[in-house]
Amino acid sequence: MTIILHLLTTYAIFSLFFILLASLGGLILHIFQKYRKSKWNLTRLEYFFISFIIGIVTYLVLSYIITFFHIFNFYTIYLPLIALSLIYILILYRERKFHNLWIWIKAFIRTNSGAFFKYILIIAIAFLMQLLMFLPIVMENIQLSYGDPYFWTKQVLYLEKYSVTNYNDMGISYPWGFVLFCGGSLLISPDFVTTFYFMKLSFFPFLNIYLIVIFSLTKRLFKKKYLVFFCLFAVLSNIYFVSRTMAFLSSSIADLLILISLLIYLTNVPKFFMGFVVSGTFLLNPVYSIYFVMALILYYSIKLYNYQGKKKVVIKEFSSIFLVSIMGLIIYGLSAILIYHFDLIIFYNLFLSYFSIQSITIPDVPIYIQDWNLLYNILEIPYLIVFFGFPILAITSKFKKSKNIMFRDFIYFIKGAGILTYLFIFILPLIIHSRFFDIFYPRVLEIFLPCLIFLTIFSLETFESIISKLWLKLKFLQVKIRNWKNKNRFVNKYFKVPILSSIFFGILLILSNFYTHVNLKVDYRYEDSIMDCIFYIQDNISSNSNIGVNRFGETDFYLSHSPAALLYIYDLSYFPSEDHLSFSEFTNFIQMNEIHYFIIRLSSYNVSFNEDFLNFSFTWLGGGTNAIKFQVFGT
Repeated sequence: MTIILHLLTTYAIFSLFFILLASLGGLILHIFQKYRKSKWNLTRLEYFFISFIIGIVTYLVLSYIITFFHIFNFYTIYLPLIALSLIYILILYRERKFHNLWIWIKAFIRTNSGAFFKYILIIAIAFLMQLLMFLPIVMENIQLSYGDPYFWTKQVLYLEKYSVTNYNDMGISYPWGFVLFCGGSLLISPDFVTTFYFMKLSFFPFLNIYLIVIFSLTKRLFKKKYLVFFCLFAVLSNIYFVSRTMAFLSSSIADLLILISLLIYLTNVPKFFMGFVVSGTFLLNPVYSIYFVMALILYYSIKLYNYQGKKKVVIKEFSSIFLVSIMGLIIYGLSAILIYHFDLIIFYNLFLSYFSIQSITIPDVPIYIQDWNLLYNILEIPYLIVFFGFPILAITSKFKKSKNIMFRDFIYFIKGAGILTYLFIFILPLIIHSRFFDIFYPRVLEIFLPCLIFLTIFSLETFESIISKLWLKLKFLQVKIRNWKNKNRFVNKYFKVPILSSIFFGILLILSNFYTHVNLKVDYRYEDSIMDCIFYIQDNISSNSNIGVNRFGETDFYLSHSPAALLYIYDLSYFPSEDHLSFSEFTNFIQMNEIHYFIIRLSSYNVSFNEDFLNFSFTWLGGGTNAIKFQVFGT
């Protein structure tokens, strides 16, 4: 019951802040459209998502400025967002937008009731399946998954307490955008437990919004409802995407911005809004903006080649995106100069060092063939067909020339994104050896997963069209087949290519989903008892206490990526976890550092140490007398 309460709280906090940012962006867009007198072919839902892009970039820039003055709090961030949202609502009310919206909803439900409830049912099933599939995995342990989540949670807690980002810990190479997003969300309830569970559970509301954006895109692209269903569940069936977003929300928000940007290609929204996506993704997660910029460069290269007579228009469009991106990133450059006293040339060289090529080799065996396992490989086949086979087929296929320029642009972009994905996953890391490929090369799959899914659907539609034509020819040429079909009521009713195609797609999806579910693993490296200790310390121990912490076998770098990182407000002393540590060395360490409490993992030490430890007369927390200057907190 407690977990459900934390989950609902996380949903409420995430959704409310998302709406506030969308309202901020909506207000800016409203003013922009009034000034330009422009109208875009967006649905209200799509307008909401485009508004979120503008809102989050505006919010991040303003938050950077506010943190310069150490005044990041509810009154400087959350309250102004609420006020601006109310102003936006008042403007819409005065323009009778709400009245029109209610009329539109009633008319839409009345004229499209069947389709409307089918779509609602599809989304509801997707949300329910998401919870049934992933909530047991997320809640398998109390702790966060290993790695970055502890580091990010520490930074958010620091921002909540001191109203400023931890500049020294964050460093210049990683912007603070994700910390500012989470910190702003949690200003409405900035306590340790809420923050901890927000960082653990916000995967779910994020994925819900991601699915709604996918739904909005697929409704524009495909008329058949089972293809919409396929797209939604294909997202839940990709093991890399799910595992990444489950553990690394910083990349997930950047993913969402890139996904929403696909709406710009399918509508007449000015393309310079892509500049907001570039700057927003950079401030949230720089690696993702690098991939996105590469996709934009490839896309505009294709446009220059195909639109020979409109080169100036294409160059102007790309230049506008570049200028808007720079405007959004000026604040990051100022922070580098004012806070870190950093030479941007040095930073530029440091950035380029990630791309420096160490060597170029042509491997003897380009693709690693793993050991054969019958069940594993059978399940892997449909998974590879859905996410790699069909997209490659779509990339190499020629689509019919469409009169719709926006649809053509969309096809160019997703094809380019697909090409980049396969280059970075299968080819470049094998040939070029650099730090960038060693660390970041698989992440391109997370960013451009929707593009691969849409390419798969286009391949399936082409495949279905070919089968339909063959079936019609066979049916008209072969009298026996036509008579058999007409006589058999079941065959006549259900033996239709669209129905058979949906069954085929469904089987592919079920097998892919099962493969993902079987192989999905979250790295929980610590015992729940350690998190119990962390919670107790936060609730009961004063911040001026000295606490000894077992290293848990971690190096100095990874201590900031462990549960100990959450105790940043305390004076921590780390004692070694080597097996050979003697008990007398341990007690000397405790006395020299005047440790009041300590967390220790006894399994890290030898039998002799454990016996001496358990036989020693410690004062246990919550009982006994203060016979000595320190107390044992937990084991």
